[in-house]
Amino acid sequence: MDRFTLEQRWEILKNYFQSECCVAETVRKLRTTFGRNEAPSAAGVRKFLRKFRELACLWIRRVIHVLVRCAQLKELLLLNKVRRISLQDITDNC
Repeated sequence: MDRFTLEQRWEILKNYFQSECCVAETVRKLRTTFGRNEAPSAAGVRKFLRKFRELACLWIRRVIHVLVRCAQLKELLLLNKVRRISLQDITDNC
């Protein structure tokens, strides 16, 4: 089984963490959930978890990059606002 539906992915992750990250226990639980012939093997679960971790790391890096970029833009906007205020204060005081 190479592809999993969203519900199946959720079940794999849920069972994996509920079984305290034990792949063998996860496979046993999935056999009762999906049926004996439809459940992924231990190798399939490990492969799915590896891909999930890789994608999660990429996603987290992207989110951090976006947050840093937003913070930089916010800082630039604040600096620009301070500059405008200080210029207005200077011209008002003259």
